[in-house]
Amino acid sequence: MKLEIYQLKDDIDPRMEIHLQSYDNLMKMRGIRNNLKVYYKMVYQGDYDNVEGYEDTFMILDKLYADINMNRFKNKDTFNGIGIKTSTIIGLDDTLYFCDEYGWEEIV
Repeated sequence: MKLEIYQLKDDIDPRMEIHLQSYDNLMKMRGIRNNLKVYYKMVYQGDYDNVEGYEDTFMILDKLYADINMNRFKNKDTFNGIGIKTSTIIGLDDTLYFCDEYGWEEIV
């Protein structure tokens, strides 16, 4: 499974208040919906194969969250980000998901 992880760029103006915002709040802010990737940098690109027995996408996202945040991610040498938290974007194959306050939102 193709995996991409995006996190907010370091040089985002803190007055924009997009760090740790929920998906709904970000979508209400002007310009975020159409320019989501403008505010993010890719911190990992590769494969995520540790999904045997997980057929539901949201279960896979939860497993990835646990693997990275509990230091079990086997590709941690090439992962250039911080732990997954609210506002992290995960790309699985060609679909993007937003780590929300509680769970995941598919970005459409």
